[in-house]
Amino acid sequence: MAAKVCNQCGEDNSESAAICISCSSSLKDAKLIGTLNSAKTEELERKSKSSRICSHCNEKLNAHER
Repeated sequence: MAAKVCNQCGEDNSESAAICISCSSSLKDAKLIGTLNSAKTEELERKSKSSRICSHCNEKLNAHER
């Protein structure tokens, strides 16, 4: 999960935040740290297309298997 680090107080905020939850400063120029949620979603979608996990026994399934 990515976080915006406040330039004023150093507090971590969600990547979609516009103002700091701690000091209410603008996060317009805040530095992002971590992996963006959008990047994680794309990675999960890519992995789920190539293989899946059975919800009953947790066995790895190929794309065509049920």
